[in-house]
Amino acid sequence: MRSQTVLSAKGQVVIPQPIRHALGLRPGDRLDVETVDGSIVLRRRRNLLEMAGAFAGPDSLGDFIIEEHRRDREEEDVSRGSEGAPR
Repeated sequence: MRSQTVLSAKGQVVIPQPIRHALGLRPGDRLDVETVDGSIVLRRRRNLLEMAGAFAGPDSLGDFIIEEHRRDREEEDVSRGSEGAPR
């Protein structure tokens, strides 16, 4: 499925409704953003319940949750312009 969107002055884009619907995206869903070969790629983050079965061992899910929290904090710090600032 292809569509077009426009980058706003704030750096925001709207994901067209047919694509949101097809992928089951809802307001508040978190997306990972990366560049690949000069293109922007958005990937929906899977929630912890979806991920729980993907890990082996008793400590793996806890480690995953801690790592996700750390990454979220870093992303929030970067978006506020406080990268590297002490907490």
